Amino acid sequence: MLGYFDILNKINIKLRFFENSGAIQSNDQFLSWFTATLLLYKDKPTKCFTHHPILSLQTLETETMSLKGNLETVMELKSSPEKFFTVWKTQAHQIPNHTPDNIHAVDVHEGDWETEGSIKIWRYSVDGKQEVFKEKVVVDEEKNTVGLIGLEGDVMTKYKLFNPTYHLTPKGDGSLARLIIEYEKLDDNIPVPDKYMDFMISITRDIDESLAKA
Repeated sequence: MLGYFDILNKINIKLRFFENSGAIQSNDQFLSWFTATLLLYKDKPTKCFTHHPILSLQTLETETMSLKGNLETVMELKSSPEKFFTVWKTQAHQIPNHTPDNIHAVDVHEGDWETEGSIKIWRYSVDGKQEVFKEKVVVDEEKNTVGLIGLEGDVMTKYKLFNPTYHLTPKGDGSLARLIIEYEKLDDNIPVPDKYMDFMISITRDIDESLAKA
């Protein structure tokens, strides 16, 4: 049976560990997260480690850079999948209350707060800069996923495709959240949207903490 680092070498992954306010307390904590990640990504092992809120894990760059890509990470949440999804599916107007430092306002542009396919406009801050994002919600109840299809806004001036998605699976009283950003850059000079993954991680953590206190 392959060990953890044998597996990493086999799928051509390079790890860079950064201390994050003492977040990593033990090897057991890392191994627990790593095992859960392998299970979630068992069919796509080379995409496991593009990004993580505690560990910065970076794939080896290929000689030919593609404009398309995915950023993915896994977070453990206190909220159940049902509770977390309800916020995004029917209570999006409450999200600025859950994470006011990140998201300042959200308005319905077309449709309503509960109907799939409705279009909303978000006003938020990334790296101290205020931005606007227009999106359409897509929900897959069977797969426990909710996605935002980017339509217009600041981020769409750099990316032809920008689709953040949540996929949640139950874990005890909470859940494991797989965060995905599917993107396509307009040209090679555009950076990989790491700052938007950091933003997605931040709002996810805020929402989860707020729901836990409710």
